[in-house]
Amino acid sequence: MLHFRPAFRPVAILAAVIALIVHASIAQAKFVGKADDNPRMSQSSSPYLRSHSNDLVRWYDWGDEAFKRARELKRPLFVSFGYTACHWCHVMQETHFNNEAIARTINEQFVPVLVDREQRTALDDTYMLVTELLTQRGGWPNNMFLTTDLKPFYGTGYIPPQDFTGLLSGVTESWVQDNPAVLAEGDRLATLLEGYLNRKQEAQNLTPALMADAAKTLSRKFDAFAGGLGDGPRFFRPTVLAFMLQQAERTGDADVLDAVERTLQSGLNGGIHDHIEGGFHRYAVDPGWRVPHFEKMLNDQALNAEVYLTAYRLTGKPEYAATARKTIDYVLADL
Repeated sequence: MLHFRPAFRPVAILAAVIALIVHASIAQAKFVGKADDNPRMSQSSSPYLRSHSNDLVRWYDWGDEAFKRARELKRPLFVSFGYTACHWCHVMQETHFNNEAIARTINEQFVPVLVDREQRTALDDTYMLVTELLTQRGGWPNNMFLTTDLKPFYGTGYIPPQDFTGLLSGVTESWVQDNPAVLAEGDRLATLLEGYLNRKQEAQNLTPALMADAAKTLSRKFDAFAGGLGDGPRFFRPTVLAFMLQQAERTGDADVLDAVERTLQSGLNGGIHDHIEGGFHRYAVDPGWRVPHFEKMLNDQALNAEVYLTAYRLTGKPEYAATARKTIDYVLADL
């Protein structure tokens, strides 16, 4: 496996948090780029692509024109997946794609392609699997590096400009100086992706014992203090929590219930929960659930409220019922 990811520094993490606060309203504002009109973007049917018409990065739409250009120039493709309501997509547009040095590198060393994930959902789903495989997390913008035959060899979400600059440099150097290894990585990932999408393995029966074991295994992966899965941004993952609550009720497994409760308590007491208006932000940017990503989505409110109601039914703890009620009141009033 090739390693392009630059090391994150505390300063970079702090910069990302500051960027979140400063740019909280960017997703709702139209950003105007610094370059002349790019008709490949301005004539698109996609509002997201049209909003990038004046970027310093001279984007191509996903299609034969870009693919042919990559083959002619023997350059890798840089493909960025995003959508109009994506906060970090707009941040990256301003701080990366209209940064003169970064844009120059992308234009000169890659064939840049912009994709509206809301118009090309199947394509987005396919390449998101690669990013999740490589980084153990997903999200948008999803930035992919592809060989000229469209095989992915690296992918990442948002990273700060200084680290992104280092990533571009590393990918460019590897493409030129160690091209066989890059192509081999593309072949490896393409094979894994094809196997995942097309596998015909015999399905294992979902017995009660198997589901109980899955819930137990999941509970061991939760943060022992703050709850939640993973060591990066904190998402509720309400479908996972709902499954674990179901199994805790069925089996009486106290460890499974405790893992869920740690998460619910951190969520209702942390910054991911809007303590004034109610409802939940999309995720917290820190493992302690303190700093929210300022975006609320209707599906999150519905799923989170259901999880808190289920937890209330199982435990009788009034704070769970109160949280669910306040979330539903917020939806009825504001969403």
